Amino acid sequence: MGSKDHMEAGLLNSAKLDQILAKLDKLDTLETKIDNVSASLNEEVKKIDSKLDAQGARIVMLERQVKEPSSMNQVEVSRSMLLTLTLSTFRLTLENRNSG
Repeated sequence: MGSKDHMEAGLLNSAKLDQILAKLDKLDTLETKIDNVSASLNEEVKKIDSKLDAQGARIVMLERQVKEPSSMNQVEVSRSMLLTLTLSTFRLTLENRNSG
């Protein structure tokens, strides 16, 4: 009888070991998927940062164009000032995002 109990205990331990190994395999699979998603997200962030940098450069260019003195009437001056304020606000928002 003792031998039979010993065999059953060995089978239970073997079954538990198989369960643990199966769970470890699942964890390895999940880790690989997480790494792939992380790499993909990092790539997307780099693309977005590049686009934002390009937009920032455009904003600076537009601000310079708007600030150039020319023969504008009062309405054009008001529009120019409003555009300058809007562009400056957007540029500051980008700078704050980049510094944070």
